[in-house]
Amino acid sequence: MPRSTAAPRTGRAPGSGRSTSGRPATCRTTGRARRSRCAWTALSVDIDVCDPGHAPGTGTPEPGGLTARQLLDAVRRIAYELPVVGVDVVEVSPPYDHADITSALANRVVLEVLSGMARRRRDATDGSTWDRLRPLLDGR
Repeated sequence: MPRSTAAPRTGRAPGSGRSTSGRPATCRTTGRARRSRCAWTALSVDIDVCDPGHAPGTGTPEPGGLTARQLLDAVRRIAYELPVVGVDVVEVSPPYDHADITSALANRVVLEVLSGMARRRRDATDGSTWDRLRPLLDGR
């Protein structure tokens, strides 16, 4: 059973899947991310997961990484399906970012997370559901 990287407020070590006392954490996903029993989730995105063609401004480029579109789709879906309460983007290095491509991608990652969170709240209040094949802002 995969474990969530969320760190619930009850003293669990982030990302370890274990509480600070060494016992297994109770915050686990059950097959699908949206079935998580976590009260909240903090999302941390390391920008060097992207291919250097999409994010050159990082200290540790990863050839063969994700495309920008794959990363944006993934973070939007995570923010929609999990109770995300915070996000940070790390490993953006402006001195290596010759055309501000990585900075723009990092900005867009945060916007996609916010749009996923907003859509989750909207669906919870009016009973609608998000069709993953349509863009979130379709029809606006």
